[in-house]
Amino acid sequence: MEQHELLEEIRVNIRSTLKKARLADAINYGDHTTVDKLRPPVIWVLPSDSPIDHSGMGEMWTYRFTLAVVVKDTDPDRGFLKANEIAGKASAALVKTRTLDKTVRDVRRVTYLPGPVRGMTAKQLHAAGYMMEVRFRYLERED
Repeated sequence: MEQHELLEEIRVNIRSTLKKARLADAINYGDHTTVDKLRPPVIWVLPSDSPIDHSGMGEMWTYRFTLAVVVKDTDPDRGFLKANEIAGKASAALVKTRTLDKTVRDVRRVTYLPGPVRGMTAKQLHAAGYMMEVRFRYLERED
């Protein structure tokens, strides 16, 4: 499997796992979406810079992404609690897979992210999330 195919399989398995958890109708991967069509709660998977270590003939990837949940509520305390609840359940669904259907070696939470997502300023929107890591080994195959 080529590297771009493996990354696509990881993306598909993350979305599939989150859809099966049935925590939100909208699950977006990446930061491109039509915001006016979204109705919270929304789960966002936002990939970020991911280190690649080299050892022997292969690469050990640490694929990082932010798992962010946005909810709408007029009560700030209730909104904060709901965002945290959904974020906790969503991250647990991914961690419990352990291997994303045997695609990777490990899935884990590495940072808890309370509070607003970058750029979110609406007073009735509340967010929480986790920085997640997916680890896998990759070896380029000779043609």
